[in-house]
Amino acid sequence: MGMQRASTRYLAVAAGFNLTTIGVMEETVQFSHNQKLLYGILHVPEEVIDPSIVVILITGGPQVRIGAHRMYVQLSRFLCEHSWASFRFDYEGMGDSAGDFIGFQYAGPSITAAVNFLKNRFKGKASFILWSLCDGATAAALYAATHQDHIIGQILCNPLTVTDQGLARSTIRHYYAKRFFNKDFLGKLFGRKLDLTDSIKSLWQVIKDTQIQKNKTPGYANEYKLPDMVIDSLHIFSKPIRIVLSKDDIVASNFQDELKRNKSLKNDYKSNKIINYIISGADHTFVEPMAKKEMFAITLKALNEITSLQSNKIPTS
Repeated sequence: MGMQRASTRYLAVAAGFNLTTIGVMEETVQFSHNQKLLYGILHVPEEVIDPSIVVILITGGPQVRIGAHRMYVQLSRFLCEHSWASFRFDYEGMGDSAGDFIGFQYAGPSITAAVNFLKNRFKGKASFILWSLCDGATAAALYAATHQDHIIGQILCNPLTVTDQGLARSTIRHYYAKRFFNKDFLGKLFGRKLDLTDSIKSLWQVIKDTQIQKNKTPGYANEYKLPDMVIDSLHIFSKPIRIVLSKDDIVASNFQDELKRNKSLKNDYKSNKIINYIISGADHTFVEPMAKKEMFAITLKALNEITSLQSNKIPTS
């Protein structure tokens, strides 16, 4: 479905990148939302006075603006080294920001506060690209669908569309199917060197859980609507979306399963409004150094694509 596998040519962009702060101006800022102080870090390359585009990194998690394994810090500095300004912040109830934890479903007002802060900071001249991981990517998709004026694109890593039933289906399809058809597994099985008792019990429990969730009356409606809400939001957003998926991640696998179930995005992929990139050997948070390096390079490529598409648009008035 419009998928492109990331290759080593994309890594060439990131060849030799380091995570120092050379040429990077990092500023701690505070802004307010609903009389609560929120905190963030603004990264602006030294050679850029007023950036025309700022990449807003939305935390997922629950996670703070540093990101898992300091990934948000590293990505922001990497982008600065390639002349991209970025802003990472703690939304309400996270990290240093005031308030109680609200969850990604309610992060929209905090994102609006961040956008308004950046608009004021750069005198209304900046446009924004949203970047995020996991439920932060989900929050970004839901937000962007209804706030398109200043959002010119999205880069979403392993978006969360997981429900209990969906996770069970994906686990059966991607974990157990892969395991039971693995050559080493079959060799051990036929050589009687493998005890299947625990695996069969585990699989049977997942199957039962799937049926329970299938026949269950939803107690929390939004959980069961989440996949369709995300897919509908991606369809409503009229500008470029680039999705980065980890090959070895059940959340990413679940997202792909939801795409197959819900065909709403078929034309969006056909027109290349949405393009997926799959990174082999990557887990959910890109811990493996080469996977992280590849993800950074794809992010840079996607930013350049989005900007190019935006600048080539023909004015309608």
